[in-house]
Amino acid sequence: MSVRRLTFCSLTAWPVMFGVVMTAAADDPVIHRDSQGDAVFRRTDFLADGDLNPLTIAPDIREVRYGFWNTNTPLTDPYKGRWTEDDDAGIWRLDLLFDGLVQPPGPIGLSGPTYDPFQYGPSPVYGYLELDLDDELETGGEVENVANRYMGNVARFGSRPRGVLGQSIAFIGSDLDGELLTPPYVERSGEEVHFSLCGCQDYQVTQTFGDPSPDTFDEGDVWLLEGRFLHRSHVFTPYSFAFGGSSSGEYDPLIELRIEHDFQSDVTMLSIVCAATPEGAALLTGEPQQALDLDASNHVSLLEFLFDMQFTAQFGSDPGPGTSFDLVRAWADGDHDDLYDFFEVEDWEVNALFGTAYLEQDPIAHYVWTDVGFGLQFGDVTGDGEVTKADQNAIMNAVRHADGRGPDTDRLANGQVVLDAFGLNFALYDLTYTGAVNAIDLEAIGYDKPGDINLDRQVTYADLRMADDMRGSIAGDVIFNPAADMDNNGIISKADLQIIYQIIKDN
Repeated sequence: MSVRRLTFCSLTAWPVMFGVVMTAAADDPVIHRDSQGDAVFRRTDFLADGDLNPLTIAPDIREVRYGFWNTNTPLTDPYKGRWTEDDDAGIWRLDLLFDGLVQPPGPIGLSGPTYDPFQYGPSPVYGYLELDLDDELETGGEVENVANRYMGNVARFGSRPRGVLGQSIAFIGSDLDGELLTPPYVERSGEEVHFSLCGCQDYQVTQTFGDPSPDTFDEGDVWLLEGRFLHRSHVFTPYSFAFGGSSSGEYDPLIELRIEHDFQSDVTMLSIVCAATPEGAALLTGEPQQALDLDASNHVSLLEFLFDMQFTAQFGSDPGPGTSFDLVRAWADGDHDDLYDFFEVEDWEVNALFGTAYLEQDPIAHYVWTDVGFGLQFGDVTGDGEVTKADQNAIMNAVRHADGRGPDTDRLANGQVVLDAFGLNFALYDLTYTGAVNAIDLEAIGYDKPGDINLDRQVTYADLRMADDMRGSIAGDVIFNPAADMDNNGIISKADLQIIYQIIKDN
């Protein structure tokens, strides 16, 4: 372990079968679980058809857990300890678990010319875990990189968060317009701190613990990395007085990351054990306690993260309303006077977006997203936490409103909306991520009425006329709607029309 690690926090991964190395009975951490086996590839390139490494598994979030941490061995083994509800412990811990074997991210051409995402193995994991420490959407967030964050991608997974947050996500690709003042206000995620595996900053492998194949991260391996994996929200950067980070205004201290794959459970777990307070930083370093000073290169702590945000709001140069300072300003109000109020970890809001990389570098798309968390329901497009008839109706209404016009590139009223370049122009209602919103998406959430092409919950001559307009089209044609291919042979023919006619007659 280097001295630099001990200035703030260690990131490690203990064997998951044990969870953490415990020394005594412990309080419970806050835990957010994600559904297992729900990872899917969501490409972000122009046509959403970029090549993937055939050996890549989709990183699948299992859970995140966090809370305060008590250790009797802060200098020799800070990972040996127990969870505690006492924030006076001065140290906090966060565990992030993925199903299967995933590797540290290789460079993807963002910090230099090298594109080598599979430097350490076929399944590199990229992404962000975002923490909203004050549970307010009007404070914190991101302005410059929303297209690669939770708010800009959760809709790709056919899910809408509950509550106010769900009203501010990018519902369609054009919502990512780079304009702070236009609805749905995707910049307002409320995030103040994030754990980053972006592949956009260099890091070093500092220890492989006797790994017989140290060039690749394999089953059962334990590695130690050093880099800038923990960041304060970048919306504060132009106004912040922080120094000692990657650049002026950035608060992103160098820390070490230990990643371990547990062979028995086939889970990869990353954990951070960090100073919550200056007292905690002194415990982890064995050095005299240092005052809060906004310096990301010496003793740093969660409290100093918070102090930097408050100080920025109080003394930063405020350019006025309608600027990104709108997401900073409230950290100077009375609700943010006592920074220890934000040590209430059970009140933190947590969002996650993770994925992998393309086989070859794409000029516009850096990531292939595979999973989001937490508390989402596939097919819940209304954001009420359930999948009901209301979600079906929302999709049906959207298709009827846009069919044959607006964003519908097939320009034909045929019971579907075809999205142009849907890797960029995605839509929440395209649940199956095929580039078209139609009956296939409704089938994915339980609606099954063969012959209902126009999605009005009945089969009539209107559906027959739509099918006739598509007669002769084959799968792959822009006007082909699979809902009209009644015999599933990949072509809309007279036989399909006869089946629809028979349904009408029988009804």
